[in-house]
Amino acid sequence: MIRPENPKYSVALVESAVAASAHHLVIFNNNPNFRINILAIALGMSSTAAVTGFAMNYRVQKVSSPGAGGTALTPMPLDSRYGSLPPNITIWSKPTTAPTLVGAVMFCITSSPEDAGVGGVFSVLDLSKIGPLRLYNGEGITIRQYATTGAGAVNISVIFELEPI
Repeated sequence: MIRPENPKYSVALVESAVAASAHHLVIFNNNPNFRINILAIALGMSSTAAVTGFAMNYRVQKVSSPGAGGTALTPMPLDSRYGSLPPNITIWSKPTTAPTLVGAVMFCITSSPEDAGVGGVFSVLDLSKIGPLRLYNGEGITIRQYATTGAGAVNISVIFELEPI
């Protein structure tokens, strides 16, 4: 259940170069006082070259360690009354040391841009109807590209809320 009183945030990864098996976005909760509820994930590609019959798959999978390195991303609160994230909740792109994967792939998002330019398909995984993807202390997710290459970049947005425990 989405609670209006819980602070909600959006984080966006813009124009991340496609790379086989890359962990484009990692969200990790290492704070015992909050649960992260992932409400929606949106993903789209922008191609720099036309590739006929091309489809790029991205996998959402839980992780038990955040990995290391990469570029820190700063989420923005959807309500200006809320400030920065509490300590020990980290979000970054393309860690240089991969996070530890847990279990099977939870969701697969496919983008199929066939033309060069900003076209392509933008996919949205809306979890508000079935309930959020919950991340407790010591849990996280990665949005990882399948082991194929392409030409262009991926854009990812994640909407989530913080729920005090």
